[in-house]
Amino acid sequence: MCFTPTISLLTALIEFTIATIILIFFRKSLVNKFFVTLVYVLGIYQFTEFMLCVSTNPVFWSKLGFIAYTFLPAIALYYLARYSSKKENENFFKLIYIIPIFYTIVAITAKTFITKVECSQFFVIGRTALYAIDPLLSGIYSAYYAIAILLSFILILQKMLNERNKTKKKIQISILSAIFISLIPALILVVILPSLEIYFPSIYCEFAILFSIAALVVAQLDKKLKK
Repeated sequence: MCFTPTISLLTALIEFTIATIILIFFRKSLVNKFFVTLVYVLGIYQFTEFMLCVSTNPVFWSKLGFIAYTFLPAIALYYLARYSSKKENENFFKLIYIIPIFYTIVAITAKTFITKVECSQFFVIGRTALYAIDPLLSGIYSAYYAIAILLSFILILQKMLNERNKTKKKIQISILSAIFISLIPALILVVILPSLEIYFPSIYCEFAILFSIAALVVAQLDKKLKK
């Protein structure tokens, strides 16, 4: 959910631009890969909201938007688990993606998954039937979102508390702030409130822009570290 489609498009373009700048001009570090991946996915989500209003197949774009924000916590947890742990555990961390892949299949195969698509002069709203299909499915989805965010928070907090390098600590503080900026609003605005059948045009676009700014700050700090 977002404000006007024009704002959705503008937000997406800003996010794609920032992610591309980091990808081209900054180090190919794990931290930068984390931010670039999340910023691109956030940009895709904003772009789906724009296309929802201008395309002839809004249901498709609404499903794609759901898929985009479903992957957000898994991406965050995957990269932060890699960042906080030994490299040999990397393949194990990929199992995190099983849950969002499953819900992607549900979204694609369920014919009535999208219950409402609304694009007015001021608001863009897409609603899913996830919480009406099966209480177990919706419960697992909500738990996945909340637990992934909580684990991401714990991992980076532990890393930060044990870090002695001042630049790395600043990076970790920025990552911690970025989790609050992007994932917690997503949990509240696109998971918790819809599960209670509370729908309203959110300010998630603005949180996404703040996350992109945090990505640039971290990229600049990361540049100071030795290769």
